[in-house]
Amino acid sequence: HFTLDLTRYAPANWNGKVYLTAATSFLMPGRLLKLTLLHCNQNASAPECIAINQKTFFEELQKPRSLQVPFIAEATPENLQAQGASGGNFVLIQHHRQPTFPTSFRLARDADYLYAAVQYKDQDSSNEVEIWACPKESRDYRQVIVADNGEITCYRGGALIREADVRVQKIAPGHYYISIPLSWLGLTGETRSCLFNVCRTRQSTLMHPTEHSCWSVLEKGYADIDNFGSITFDPP
Repeated sequence: HFTLDLTRYAPANWNGKVYLTAATSFLMPGRLLKLTLLHCNQNASAPECIAINQKTFFEELQKPRSLQVPFIAEATPENLQAQGASGGNFVLIQHHRQPTFPTSFRLARDADYLYAAVQYKDQDSSNEVEIWACPKESRDYRQVIVADNGEITCYRGGALIREADVRVQKIAPGHYYISIPLSWLGLTGETRSCLFNVCRTRQSTLMHPTEHSCWSVLEKGYADIDNFGSITFDPP
């Protein structure tokens, strides 16, 4: 669901004629694509899709990742999908290339929780999604691992935490709604920002090797806190 400003790419004296198609490089027997044109010549609320070339892509990688996270009083999965901050453009750890299998997420907060909706499409391999957060004034990171079946494992500074009050709802295969207490993340309602990352491990198949991809651009491994992106919280 996105908007596209065609005037960015149109030639001079463009008459408004457009040729439109959709395609995918992830080929499978029976795979179908559906393209729906919802509005034309109107301002839309969906995120704008901006085409970039390879040079621009790698220039963007040099910039620290950051997101402005909105305050939502009722952060239901539907509200999070519609109003949450949107993250994507994952890159492979160390290699800085785009993964074969993309991942996206949405973020929002209320007075007590950070909410994340993580989504990917993959029925051919097992996957784990990880959410990492760390207060900026320390290296006391928190890690939430979500398995394919929705089971969670939580760590603080590498130590297993059995009772973190983290909740996960499996919306659909590859789609998870995660509620994490701000207090467990070492944050308060007054905290304005923290270090943050979302990671995904896709196990190897006969056709593809294992993929370790992240929202932040990491050099060493998932715990490479020095290269984490950051999130900034909107006040209530």
